[in-house]
Amino acid sequence: GKMIERIEGVLLSPRTRYIFAGISILLMLFLLAVAVYTGVKIHEADKMRMEENDFSDTPPSEFQSKRVASTFPGWIKAIVFQFDLDEENNFATWFSATLFLFVAYLAFKIWQNLGREQKLLRICWLLIVFGIFVLFVEEVFAIHEFVGSNLPESEEKIEVGVFSWFEKSRWVLIYLVPFLCAAAFLIVVFVVTFKGRGRSVWLSVAGVMFWVNVLVLESLMSSVPRHLIRAEIFIEESFELAGMLCLMFAFSGWLDKQLTNRNKYRQIVD
Repeated sequence: GKMIERIEGVLLSPRTRYIFAGISILLMLFLLAVAVYTGVKIHEADKMRMEENDFSDTPPSEFQSKRVASTFPGWIKAIVFQFDLDEENNFATWFSATLFLFVAYLAFKIWQNLGREQKLLRICWLLIVFGIFVLFVEEVFAIHEFVGSNLPESEEKIEVGVFSWFEKSRWVLIYLVPFLCAAAFLIVVFVVTFKGRGRSVWLSVAGVMFWVNVLVLESLMSSVPRHLIRAEIFIEESFELAGMLCLMFAFSGWLDKQLTNRNKYRQIVD
């Protein structure tokens, strides 16, 4: 019992949240640096082809691909690989998955701290715990990347106003409507649960909106100019991390208040 209490004390400590936030910010800055590096390299390659009167549209694929680490020399290559969120089975991906799992744990603690009479709200929070855990599994096994990479190639496009998507990206759009419904559900649950805690309300709503934008950016991936591909990856992955960080601080802020009030009550009773 005491061991579990100690572990929970560490997990619910503000220091743990700040560690997650600090590492996330460093990963975002790394992705920004890679986006600038690859953008410059592709621009230079395009300029060189123009000077050589080479008007082919063959992109320097190593700079726009997920294997951008291969463009760096020696040991730097291994470091770049480990911290690239667009890669799989590296430090960055496992850190991101751990953040998802931590937020799922915080959601579970909220479920535990809700009153027994709040049956419907408790069911909603169990669904939220399950949903975030599914995101954790998806991050670990890269399910949507696997699905996208195994769809047949197609140059046909879907156009909606000023935006266009390759046919191959349509599967992401198919999930947009249910995802928006889920986002509306989450916002309602968060507003009801965190009523009177303005900071938790706005942080949780911001977290949901970041994730809605992640799905939109994922669908735009195939229509982004090649020299901006890594910039799009930087924005998408940063939104993903920022969304989880917002939920982390929203959930933990509410839990801090609940646990503080409970401790004060115990002191009065004792």
